[in-house]
Amino acid sequence: MSLPAPQPNAWISFLAHLLFILAAWTLVHQIPVSRGLRAGLRRALGAVYLLGSMATGARLARLGAARTASLYARIGGGHVGH
Repeated sequence: MSLPAPQPNAWISFLAHLLFILAAWTLVHQIPVSRGLRAGLRRALGAVYLLGSMATGARLARLGAARTASLYARIGGGHVGH
């Protein structure tokens, strides 16, 4: 018995999200601007990070739920959630 292979798109999206945040954070700290503008950039970056994390987390949660349901059905668990 083997589990279904993980969907690579979710992991690629997760890694791309982390790389984007790292690059953006580095860029924000390299720009010689006023404190107010830098604080605004940090808030915007935080919002992008939060939204991206929520979307990526939801994708990974759906993937995990699908794998669990598939495994449960394979071992004779019947219908999941009914």
